[in-house]
Amino acid sequence: MLSKEYGIFIAIKYIREILMGKLSRGSEWSVMFDLLTYMNWTTGLCYPKMERIAQDTNLSYRCVIDAVASLEEKGLIQKYKRKMGADTAYYNNVYRIIGWDTKKLDIKGIRDDVVDKIISQELE
Repeated sequence: MLSKEYGIFIAIKYIREILMGKLSRGSEWSVMFDLLTYMNWTTGLCYPKMERIAQDTNLSYRCVIDAVASLEEKGLIQKYKRKMGADTAYYNNVYRIIGWDTKKLDIKGIRDDVVDKIISQELE
């Protein structure tokens, strides 16, 4: 498990190397930073509801939806649907921060195939 201090250092490195120049609107920055605050430092996964992101960022629900879609289009996040239980029709979103555990950032996290396995298990 990464220490919080190391995680913060890597988050700053991630912002500098991956995000700079890719985010143009303030809403994209706000949503991306909010996702980073909820992210598991090892897997790059986070689970906040859209309503929570809107509340945290003081953006409208529609603005959050648009920003998430834009972040997906730019290849910065992946959004998955996760069923909330076997006996329910409800789903929540799982977000994966792309590039979080890449060798470019020199992160000693888990490999992409392991994260993909975690996500696929959660989706079942």
